[in-house]
Amino acid sequence: MNRSGKWRSSARDAPGVERALNRLGKRVRALRTTRKLTQEKAAELAKLDEKHWQDIEGARTNPTLATLVGIARALKVTLSGLFDDTVEIEPARGDRAEPASKATASKATAAAGRKRARRAS
Repeated sequence: MNRSGKWRSSARDAPGVERALNRLGKRVRALRTTRKLTQEKAAELAKLDEKHWQDIEGARTNPTLATLVGIARALKVTLSGLFDDTVEIEPARGDRAEPASKATASKATAAAGRKRARRAS
């Protein structure tokens, strides 16, 4: 239990987890807003409670893999697309949001790899 009396996984206290949850929350919010979805609609598409969606975007919870799969489907991205902020987010076209093309994703991934390699040098 944490100080407030609520149960909390010790995994959340592991090094880097808080930062990863913050980045995930920001990425989910960016994907959702680019696709012009409300939190309510996105949660409905992901089959989640709206409060849970808000907690994910606010980095207040550590979502399960099953939850992340639902979020990825709702936002029409791959599971890795939830974490890869080097891939451009394409805005929704009409009523359907489409994920970035594989070519765009490959180019962005290659560019990110080159950038990391330069920093490591």
